[in-house]
Amino acid sequence: MPLGGDLEAGLRDALWTSVADFEQQRPVSAAARASALQIIGAARLERMLDVLQQTHGPEPIREFLSVLRGDRWNRNHAAIAALAGAGFLPQCITLNFDRLIEHAVAARGNLARTICPLRDGAGFSTRDGCPSIQIIKPHGSLAPTDYVGGEFDLLAPTLAEVGNQPDARNQSLLTSLLAEGRCLLSAGYSDHDWDVFPILQNAARSMSHVYWVAFLNPADVDRRAIPGEEGFVRVRQWLMALSPRSTLLLGDPRVLLEQVCARLRLAPLAVADDLNPHAKRAPTGQFLSGPDQMLATSVSFALLLQDRGRFHDHLVRWLLERSELRKRPLLASRLHRTAAHSCHTRRNLRGALRHMRQCVTLKEQATHGSAPIADELIWMGYEHLCLIKRPSWRWAAIIPMIWNWYRGIQLMRRGLRFVRPLPRRERRKLRAMTRFYRGDLLQSWAGLPLFIGGIAGPISRWLFRRATVWYDRARRIDATSMGWEYYWLRSLEARLLAGTPIDNRDAVLQQIDDLEWSYAILQNHVQRGNTLAYRALIAGSAGRDDPAKLLKEAETIWSAEDGFVPSGLMRVIMFRRALGLTGLAGTLLAVRALRRTIRQHQAGDG
Repeated sequence: MPLGGDLEAGLRDALWTSVADFEQQRPVSAAARASALQIIGAARLERMLDVLQQTHGPEPIREFLSVLRGDRWNRNHAAIAALAGAGFLPQCITLNFDRLIEHAVAARGNLARTICPLRDGAGFSTRDGCPSIQIIKPHGSLAPTDYVGGEFDLLAPTLAEVGNQPDARNQSLLTSLLAEGRCLLSAGYSDHDWDVFPILQNAARSMSHVYWVAFLNPADVDRRAIPGEEGFVRVRQWLMALSPRSTLLLGDPRVLLEQVCARLRLAPLAVADDLNPHAKRAPTGQFLSGPDQMLATSVSFALLLQDRGRFHDHLVRWLLERSELRKRPLLASRLHRTAAHSCHTRRNLRGALRHMRQCVTLKEQATHGSAPIADELIWMGYEHLCLIKRPSWRWAAIIPMIWNWYRGIQLMRRGLRFVRPLPRRERRKLRAMTRFYRGDLLQSWAGLPLFIGGIAGPISRWLFRRATVWYDRARRIDATSMGWEYYWLRSLEARLLAGTPIDNRDAVLQQIDDLEWSYAILQNHVQRGNTLAYRALIAGSAGRDDPAKLLKEAETIWSAEDGFVPSGLMRVIMFRRALGLTGLAGTLLAVRALRRTIRQHQAGDG
């Protein structure tokens, strides 16, 4: 079977093939192409499957993952089955989708029970009876062909299904497994994820011991080399903090379990040395098999590059001009949505509203009004509120301000009328967001007197406190969504600038670290800059780290040509003023320079 890297490589090839005509007809600069290539080259499997499923639907994704069918296990699967049969391995956690462990266990005449937490604990057994091993699959599993819901019903291969944070269902089950006194052996797990490793970190407080096998080639094993890749730094620091309840083993996970079985005098079932010497390639032809499929894959490419530079912008315009897109209104709707998101990021709010109107119109046209448009309407309402966030010449006329406020609230209320068909978790989140967006507007106004400083300070702090009231209302509706990501960071900012004491500062910093790690893996540069900026704000109030250095790092991320984020750069200016790093004159000059840069970027976009 192909490894994860093989699956990712096949999808990258398909995505690049889909934009071959675009590159011939609309040449882009070498720098823009290199930036796009870097982004696609680092994209995770979950992200690529997510954007492809948005444009192609689930069937082509299932065809792609069908390569993972099979029952020809390798030495590790055979060793796991032997250890489980002898009672040494009651549970096994794996992120693999295949059923090779199950097949190896069944070949020994034993029973395996597979559990998929993201499918609310659904699963299957190899046969009836008491299982010798529970196999927990946090990202889902292929099911037996006779499974009542179908072979692919238990899979959760896309980012939308996995989520961008540790899912509560995975957290609950894995934490209960790794309870007091349990021991964890990690072999062949790279930890390079945002949703499972944080659960292991938190559960480690109650575990008796952690044995971590770091994969190395034989030469590095001989000289006891510590892995040098960036991802391993986090693991090593965690293991050192756990010491003496942790052990780092340098070796090859491909033979580790076999050697363990030999020490325990267990005999795994024989496996031929030359078994499946060449990994099968996952089928990707379904993404390129005709003009419609090619167009959909090109749109997937644009979704993957959202907010990231000229290549994305030129590709979106080229796709929107294609006559074939007029026959695919739902596909065009998705394209307008990603264009709106990029416009919003670059503070082209009227452009964002224009694209969102097209998005809603096309979605209603494609689905004959049967698809819920709650999210789109609430987003449109938020764009109207954003138009009155900061001073402009329009503030001289009161009527436009009142109209944008009224229109924004009206659209949000209208959007809430469409939430009923959505899943319960999504309904809660959208209801909470309508409260959050009101607090967000108030918080933006609170930042204006903060620039002035001095006697305006009490006014600013009072407005920040009022913003936290709206955030608390949103949290009461949906604590899960509002307690993570930008929503949590924004409410943290309001509390810090209002002068409200922050409890358990170390836990807050740990959550920011987890967010930054998640954003780095998922290539969310907009939010990664936010984590640095908010860490700087905490550092300034606690006397830790160097806030000036952290704000400079955030500024560097947001100033990049392929990821220009004006709202983030404005936040850097405001935080420098709040922390006393710049005076009023320097702040005004920085705002003036930023506005000039925004105009230059908008001229380039035009």
